[in-house]
Amino acid sequence: LFAEVRALVGGTTAFIFSQPCLYTEDRLVRNIEHEPPGTGGVYASVSRFNEAFMVEQAPAIRDRLDSGELRAWVAHLAEGIDSLSANEFDRLEGANLLREELVIVHGAGLTPDQLNKFGQVGGHLVWSPTSNYILYGKMADVKTALESGVTVSLSNDWAPSGTHNILAELKVAAAAYRDRYGSELPPRLLAEMITVNPAKAIGWENRAGRLASGLNADIIILERNGADPYKTLLEATEKKIRLVLVAGDPLFGDPDIMEILKPNDTELLRVKGPDGEKYSKRIDVTKERGDVTLRTALERLRRAHRLDPADMASDFNVTSPNDLDEHTVKKYVDEKYPGLKTIPVAPVFLGNDEDFFVKLKQMEFPFTESLRAVYRPFKE
Repeated sequence: LFAEVRALVGGTTAFIFSQPCLYTEDRLVRNIEHEPPGTGGVYASVSRFNEAFMVEQAPAIRDRLDSGELRAWVAHLAEGIDSLSANEFDRLEGANLLREELVIVHGAGLTPDQLNKFGQVGGHLVWSPTSNYILYGKMADVKTALESGVTVSLSNDWAPSGTHNILAELKVAAAAYRDRYGSELPPRLLAEMITVNPAKAIGWENRAGRLASGLNADIIILERNGADPYKTLLEATEKKIRLVLVAGDPLFGDPDIMEILKPNDTELLRVKGPDGEKYSKRIDVTKERGDVTLRTALERLRRAHRLDPADMASDFNVTSPNDLDEHTVKKYVDEKYPGLKTIPVAPVFLGNDEDFFVKLKQMEFPFTESLRAVYRPFKE
């Protein structure tokens, strides 16, 4: 639930490589690979593309793609920048899996020649500049990918090495492209990288990614900032989001709108934005049949992060017939996981997460100050 909330308050209506939400019967944002059977057609995998994979898994994936069972195969490939990463692409090419249904996540190690080949088959690339720079000091060659005809989408990857949400990643993408190539990515193209392009990549052109009759009503409404709507999106933060709808259901937005659309059915969030400026939002995480509020979920998460032996013993005894006590649990944890340390639960909103910017600076992330200048974070 926490991951879905962080995505939602940043305007995300669908993501992939995620566990389904456990706290509500209905999910908040669309979990692409967990869509109802027969409607998704997307297979997501994180694999080592070695000889064993080519023998044991590749033929089955190829058959599913050939039969039309799969519309897209989303694969972490060439995530690193060494020759082993680049060789993964060649292995797929040798197995006849280099095709338009392939969606490569990261691709930081792909060469210009490989990107050209990928473009020739109509392939798709998911670009995660923050994560790529933090983990490898280098991002995918997006300019060559675009020039080669590869459809590029943008993602903030995962929490350990990515930004909080896609709005923040847009700002990093613009800065990273400018830094590497000395030119600007048009705001409209950046907008397409988080809307129509990902929909095309997973075969959802007739379901999502644009506003049209008959498509999913997955919509984000922003406070206007000038005449250019694409520039408004590029410069927006969570504060500028007026409303987020998933399948037509208003789930997050400004209090005045949410109170009209869902009276007495939302939680009030008090947020400190740039320089500690206070503002409010409302969110509905319970949907129609859920019974766990965001406040309750965060309390449970913080309790788990404390790693308190008494709490763990109490939780274990709920599902286990053993009568565990806190001393037994502490001994087990100390022996099994020596040096295990507690970590705090990060704030939902990026503007509240000063520690995130401190970590970016410690990692020598080159665009820390560009991001900080927009969010001007305030430490709780």
